[in-house]
Amino acid sequence: ADDLLAAGLAIQSGDALIPDVPIVAAHAIAHGLMQHAQVPHVYSPLKTFADLADLQRVRPSVIEQARAYLSGTMTADDLGSVQTLARALAEGDLEAAIRALYVTRSPASSIGATPCGCASVHSPNTGARQ
Repeated sequence: ADDLLAAGLAIQSGDALIPDVPIVAAHAIAHGLMQHAQVPHVYSPLKTFADLADLQRVRPSVIEQARAYLSGTMTADDLGSVQTLARALAEGDLEAAIRALYVTRSPASSIGATPCGCASVHSPNTGARQ
């Protein structure tokens, strides 16, 4: 929290620290699409896109702004696919969402290639918490 405050990426609001909106978006993407990609029942990717839709209502460019925090772990193509899918879902454009989902799920995609950061507490066969 102190690092976020020092970098100007959070504000103090009463007794709470509130991260800047792009930090929240980057966290949602990293948590929902990377950390738990292999165990989606732990944190559904749908929650990620619902969170991104809410954040885009507050700041339409939030995913573009979040790219800076994710560029070391996700490819530009994957980040573009996330942005396209999030925009299409928020706009209710199911055709574009399905096209974006197909691109996101392509074999060359790195989304989901990173093992779960908390794999040690999940069963290797089912992903269930042990």
